[in-house]
Amino acid sequence: EMSRLYLTCGALLIAMLLGTGDAAAQGWVGVGGPRAGAVEISGGGTWSAGEDLGQRAATLTPNPGGGSNSFELFQTDQRLKSVFGGKALVGYYITRAFSIEGGFHYSRPTLSVELSDDFEDAPSLTATTSVTQYLFTGSAVYHFGKSPSVVPFIAVGAGHLRDVHNGNELIETGVE
Repeated sequence: EMSRLYLTCGALLIAMLLGTGDAAAQGWVGVGGPRAGAVEISGGGTWSAGEDLGQRAATLTPNPGGGSNSFELFQTDQRLKSVFGGKALVGYYITRAFSIEGGFHYSRPTLSVELSDDFEDAPSLTATTSVTQYLFTGSAVYHFGKSPSVVPFIAVGAGHLRDVHNGNELIETGVE
């Protein structure tokens, strides 16, 4: 099923790249590009290559004053797999050159954890779960130049990331 998803997304990407000649029709209507008060809405797809989250040991620690030493119960090797997602952005022009943007990104990567080297010689196994990721962003954007067909820009922003595991059993947040 995943290979079908990758094939479909790859075909869509190729179709988008081959059809870029029509992108020139998406310029601003009128002369001189956007004006103060204009709203820009965009959306698209995202792809994350995944991330190796590293190896960690599950260490059993003794009770204080118990006299025994801590020991390694098992090893974990964690990975967040690659994923396609979607995003939407809304921009509002304060002036012709300066705008503010708000965005929303959504994806559902798979977290896999390989459990190995068990102290009690249990067989190695890999546990997987889906993580729903929400990213809310805000940016200030400055547009250089006066040509409506080519508009280089610089953007500065931040985001709030929310990871929801297994039906809201665990929710983690972070900053981007």
